[in-house]
Amino acid sequence: MSLSIRSARSTALTAILLCVVGAVGFVSVRWVTDVVKSDALAPYRAQNTPFKLGEGVIMEGFSINSYLGSRLVTEAKVKEAVIRGDRSLVDLKGVYDGKFYDADGKVYQFSANSATYGTYSKAIIARDGIRVWNEKVDLQAAGFVYDHNTRTLRVEGAVTGKINGGDTRAETLELNLAKGSLATGKIAWTGPLQVEGRGLTRWSISSDSSSHKDGITTFINAKGSDKDTIVKSDKMTHDRTNEIVTAEGNVEYFGQEANVDCEKVVIERKLGKATLTGKKVTMLIKPEETAPKESQIPPVSPLVPVDVANSRPTTGDTPEEEARRRENEQIRSPENLRQYPLAITASKIEYWYRKGQRRAVVTGSPFARQELGAMKWRELYAFRAEYDGEKEQLRLSSQGSQRNIRVINSIGDDLKAETFIVSTKKDDDSYEGTRIEGVYMVDDNDLPQQGGSTGGAAGGTSTGGGTTGGSPPTVSGRIGT
Repeated sequence: MSLSIRSARSTALTAILLCVVGAVGFVSVRWVTDVVKSDALAPYRAQNTPFKLGEGVIMEGFSINSYLGSRLVTEAKVKEAVIRGDRSLVDLKGVYDGKFYDADGKVYQFSANSATYGTYSKAIIARDGIRVWNEKVDLQAAGFVYDHNTRTLRVEGAVTGKINGGDTRAETLELNLAKGSLATGKIAWTGPLQVEGRGLTRWSISSDSSSHKDGITTFINAKGSDKDTIVKSDKMTHDRTNEIVTAEGNVEYFGQEANVDCEKVVIERKLGKATLTGKKVTMLIKPEETAPKESQIPPVSPLVPVDVANSRPTTGDTPEEEARRRENEQIRSPENLRQYPLAITASKIEYWYRKGQRRAVVTGSPFARQELGAMKWRELYAFRAEYDGEKEQLRLSSQGSQRNIRVINSIGDDLKAETFIVSTKKDDDSYEGTRIEGVYMVDDNDLPQQGGSTGGAAGGTSTGGGTTGGSPPTVSGRIGT
């Protein structure tokens, strides 16, 4: 270690800042305290130096160690330190190989081109090209203030670098070493996330603020997106230890196959399960895969016109009548389910999304509505709906022995049942049900002629599992994506 003496005057701004910070107490550095109290370097104050007596001391090549009791909490090497004449401040140049230790002994390394230490305020203000890093973070900024009393490191200004492997840009940052937490102001993060069935995908997340503690990252007023998905919510949490992602408050999901509005989504990635809940969970299944786009889901409300078929003509086999018959067949056919948007509401949707295990359970007054064009629609109600994505089968059930299942369409069909199972496979219009009753509309020309009569009922009724005038329609829809 080499020693010499020189002038070392501080700026007023630095002195004022250190005095203010000193109100709460800052880091203690043993060697500085000893030097300042004893002035042990007085014998080195040679008269032939270019510095005035008592104005400063330069120390080169030494280490800093800071303790809480007997526990080392901070250490660093410094290329050069200047102790000012009034002994209130020490200027540090070339801080390197620095280490902060949090409550669990986790190490955050740091470096800075320059810093100032206040002997009375016990504060360290680092500036000019700082870096803080460990296996989870690697951040750069113009400077930081480290408070030994609360063991917090604060950055007021732009922060850039890496957090959990992603490119990060934040407006402010606070590292609490006593609690082992990291918090930021407005932040933008882009990096790889594991997505089931697609491996690592590049996500971008932005939010008004974020916090990181014990393997849990929380974003406030957040938006996340990749090339296939957009997710927005008031609060978004990622538990990396248990692999659980939770979005809460005004949750909006925009995907290739569906859009969803709900109050809360919990994705248990180890189980491959997503649970959507709220007073009203709304899902719009798109007619075909499209790029995710932020758009509102149209209002989903039942529309059950009375006597929808009463005004329709029942005359002979005219071209218009043939066209209407074909339209009716399309309304009743399950083969065109994915050709039109299908809106579903419920209070809870549970979906297992792993390949080979795809299934969904929908509870809380499930209701589905599908618009097939001008004045053409179909609706479905149930107490519980279960969709088997591997078998491509939709099972509807009632509460107990009630008939909670109801199928209605714009033709005038209105059927109730206790249970109903329908296939959603292409070219498979099979179904089965129990205790089916209701109205099934048929054309007069389709009724068998009796005694030369050319007239007939405009509709048929069904009870106990059978119908007159035709078979019940197979109205169904996919639940989940």
